[in-house]
Amino acid sequence: MAETVRMFRSWRGFHWMPADVSGSRFGQIVRVAVVVAALAALVYCGEAAWDVLMELRAIRLSQCRKLLDALTVGDVVLCLVGWGLGREIVRVVVNHRR
Repeated sequence: MAETVRMFRSWRGFHWMPADVSGSRFGQIVRVAVVVAALAALVYCGEAAWDVLMELRAIRLSQCRKLLDALTVGDVVLCLVGWGLGREIVRVVVNHRR
């Protein structure tokens, strides 16, 4: 046990650094692929959200029961995922500009 404690204490100044692939061609390809995939997912979620809004447009507030029948769990999940993706993309773009 004492050896383990000594070993961990000797690692205090040691910092793990991930491999830097930002300047490599592979890193650029991976970055572009991730951005394209995130944008494709955002567009898909946006289309699902638009369809949900068009369905909800025809329902009045007095028809709450029909509202629950019109919404599916998948629609709600896609809307939440799209909202999260969109928020993160905006946050990354804003922070990248600084």
